[in-house]
Amino acid sequence: MGPSENPSLWIELFINRMSEFVRRTIERMAQTNKQQAFQYLIHYLKRCNVNWGTLVENQHPTEALQNSFVDEVIRDGIYVQMLPFTEGIDEHWVLDMQKEFGVEITPVTWQRKRADGSIQTVVTKKPILIGPCYMYQLYKEPHQRSSGLGYVNQYKSPMKPNDAARDQYPIAQTTIRIGEDEVRNLIMTSGADVAAHILGTYANSPDAVDNLGMHLLHDPQPSKLKQIDLPLEQIIDTNTIIGVTRHVFATLGIDITTNEAKIEEIFRDEEAAATDEDVKEVYEKELTADVK
Repeated sequence: MGPSENPSLWIELFINRMSEFVRRTIERMAQTNKQQAFQYLIHYLKRCNVNWGTLVENQHPTEALQNSFVDEVIRDGIYVQMLPFTEGIDEHWVLDMQKEFGVEITPVTWQRKRADGSIQTVVTKKPILIGPCYMYQLYKEPHQRSSGLGYVNQYKSPMKPNDAARDQYPIAQTTIRIGEDEVRNLIMTSGADVAAHILGTYANSPDAVDNLGMHLLHDPQPSKLKQIDLPLEQIIDTNTIIGVTRHVFATLGIDITTNEAKIEEIFRDEEAAATDEDVKEVYEKELTADVK
């Protein structure tokens, strides 16, 4: 899909490049006035997304926190969260932002490998306004979801605690992240059934989310709720992510729907392959090795 079909592709890359130019400006400002650098950063974030800029501003109420955040931006770059749609963001917005924040229009150079293994250097014929990679996220309003002081996602987004921060926030300030690493850990430590139950109840199964919400609203002691009263099969069947995944694979002629008969057949084959005598022989060998 080209940029003409999906303008958000080149807008994402432009925001990345623009953020790097803003970072450089902030680095220069910070050498003489970090407060001026912080205000410039907040102005930039609000021009991208007023809600995001306001949130970042409110999360840094003191001069110490503001100075620390400026240092972090200089070191790690600027994280921008944009609305998931491009309403109000078009080529005119791009040109206005390019002019206001001094984004240089330059050719882009990259290297690619030919079929024979040699390296070819490619330079665009015209200067463009995009950067090499993404620093762009779909807009999510961070909300308080977990107990304890800390930041629960593994990325430094939108901000992270530091030595200058005060213990002033009673609960976490960013959204809980359950991503690839967390899912793998859940499956390895607790099993696929537990992972499916947690992920479905957390967000992906409307039935499970509604059920949990009703319990939290109406239970006499909602803080003591241990599980919802939906069978795992229903949580999986109503999991929208699983449904979308099944549909994607179905377009390729692959059916990933759980086949209970096939699973039982696999278990029967495994059991048949390991007879009582086989198990006894292996056990006796292990026992003899331990004795020696």
